[in-house]
Amino acid sequence: MTVHILGATHTGADALWQALSERLGPLAGFAGHLHPPAALPDGAFTLTPPALVVLMGLDWPCPAAEQPQRAEQDAHLRQGLALQGMVYRVLYGSLERRLASV
Repeated sequence: MTVHILGATHTGADALWQALSERLGPLAGFAGHLHPPAALPDGAFTLTPPALVVLMGLDWPCPAAEQPQRAEQDAHLRQGLALQGMVYRVLYGSLERRLASV
């Protein structure tokens, strides 16, 4: 199973990845991609066809000075997913709520 976990800075993508790793143990057969995916020279990115793509919502705390960058990263991720025609789910809420949604 391939799962892509995407999220801008301060959205909890790393925390979700860590929680999944702890819950599932060794992730044999489980591939994940954290935020942001590797960009191509033109700023686009590609993902292999996954079983599940999740994008972290922007509801987690973020320092005011970093909010514009976070919003720009989020927009870039959403645009890239749309350009690839990728279906994805946006996860909001606490880490436990997000974990239960995966």
